[in-house]
Amino acid sequence: MDVRYVAIRTILWLVLPLSLFSCKRHSTRFVADVGQVDVEIGIRRFDKDVLVLPVDSLYDRYGDFVNLYAFKILNLHNPQDIKKFTSDSIVSIIYADAEKEYDHVQDIERELSTAFKYFNYYFPTLAIPEMLFHVSGFNQSVVITDDAVSASIDLYLGSDYKYYEGVANQYELPLMTRERLPLDMAYAWISTEFLQEGQDRLIDNMLYRGKLLYMMMVMFPNRNECDILGYTPEQLAWAKLYEENIWASMMEKKQLFSSDWRLITQMVNPAPFTQGFSQDSPGRLGEYIGLQIVKSYMESNRNLTLYDMFAATDAEQLLRDSQYRP
Repeated sequence: MDVRYVAIRTILWLVLPLSLFSCKRHSTRFVADVGQVDVEIGIRRFDKDVLVLPVDSLYDRYGDFVNLYAFKILNLHNPQDIKKFTSDSIVSIIYADAEKEYDHVQDIERELSTAFKYFNYYFPTLAIPEMLFHVSGFNQSVVITDDAVSASIDLYLGSDYKYYEGVANQYELPLMTRERLPLDMAYAWISTEFLQEGQDRLIDNMLYRGKLLYMMMVMFPNRNECDILGYTPEQLAWAKLYEENIWASMMEKKQLFSSDWRLITQMVNPAPFTQGFSQDSPGRLGEYIGLQIVKSYMESNRNLTLYDMFAATDAEQLLRDSQYRP
C-alpha cells in the first residue's frame, strides 16, 4: 500500500507588540449627506407597556407581536401568563434594572435613525422596520418579524452585570452592553433584507457575512472597526497582526471551498477563539477575513454600488475581482 505523507508548512506566529494596532474609525467610499432623508426611528416600549396594560390592550397596540413574545420568546402556553412572568421575584429585579438603564433612549434612537437614513439613501425601496424593546428573562437578544426588530434589553445591561454569571459565556460579555444594542438591531434587520441562497461552503459564508459587515460600516460611519466586528481592541489587533498567516493557513489546508459544516461553524460562529488557531485568537476569524475581502473588492472596483455588492453571488469571481492580498 502506497502511503503518502503530506507535509504542511508550519505557520510561524510572530511575536510583535499588539499595541502597533488599535481600533480606528473605519471608512468606506460610500459617504452621503443624509440630513434630508426622512427617516426617524422611535423605539416602541413594549417593555414598559407590558407592565401596565392588560393583555387585551397589548394586542390592540402591538398585534401579533404579543403572540411572538408569549409563545416564542417566553415559551408560555397562554398569553395571559405574561403577567405571571413579569411579576416573578427574580424577573422583577432584572426588569427593574433594565428599566433603569433604558429609562431614556434618545441616544439609541438618534443612532438608529442615522443608520437607517443611510440604509434608505442607498436602498430606498426597502422597508424601514419598527423598533421595539422587550424583556425576555435572558432569552434571545434580538427577534425579527416581517416589519419589526425587538431587542431584549435585559441582555444589554453591561458586561459586568451581576446576574450574567452562569447565563452568558465569558467571551460574550463584552457584547452585552448598551453601546452594542443598536448595532445588533440593525444587523438583525439587514441580515433578513439581504438573504443569500447557497451558503454551502466556507467562502460563501465568509463573503456573505463580510457584505453585511461592510453594509454596517456604511450605516454606522462613526463607529470603529472593533464596534462593527464585535471585537475588543486586543482581538482586532491579533487578527490584523496575523491576517496574512490566517489566509495562508486557510489556503494551504484548502478550507475556503469546503462544505464541512463543522469547519464553517468553527470559522464564523461566536466562540472564545477560532479553532485551528492560537487560543489568543478571536472567534469568527472567517468573518473577519470575509470583511477584508469585501473591503478590497469594493475598493478595487469603485464603479460598483452596494446593490452590485449584494448581487455578486459568484464567490470565485468576487474573490478574483477583489485582488485581496493580505
